[in-house]
Amino acid sequence: MIAAMTFPARLARFRPLAALSLLILSACAAPGGSPPATGDDPSAPAAAAAPPGERTAMPPPVDRRTLTPERLKGLHAVQVEGALGAPSFRRRDPPAEIWQYRMGTCTLDLFLYKETDGVIVAHYAVRSPPGSGVTERACLDEVLNRGAERPVS
Repeated sequence: MIAAMTFPARLARFRPLAALSLLILSACAAPGGSPPATGDDPSAPAAAAAPPGERTAMPPPVDRRTLTPERLKGLHAVQVEGALGAPSFRRRDPPAEIWQYRMGTCTLDLFLYKETDGVIVAHYAVRSPPGSGVTERACLDEVLNRGAERPVS
């Protein structure tokens, strides 16, 4: 005989969805207040915004061997793509840009915002199935290892 699920057990099924929804909503509220959206494409290269004859410096490449989840914050989009490769999924939702690296055991979400010197990672989140025990470090390692054939900076 199949026992009926109790209300708390049914409610528990929706906790991961609720947590993800809150995470996405919190990414929309950038700390310090973001400037209002101007219609600019947040993925446009910073060099395109520079006056003619004036070049913006490219940020240095990231050493993949010492990269940690916390060090993702503050990296420029070009640095992230250089270290992790192209994301599995990319969404522009001004003023944010969301990059997802979907792996077999986890998903690494990066939330990027346009700053004066380019598009910068403001926040990251690691998601994995409940009870899987995948740590933030293990997920980042999986993302880094997917491009193992790429040269180390």
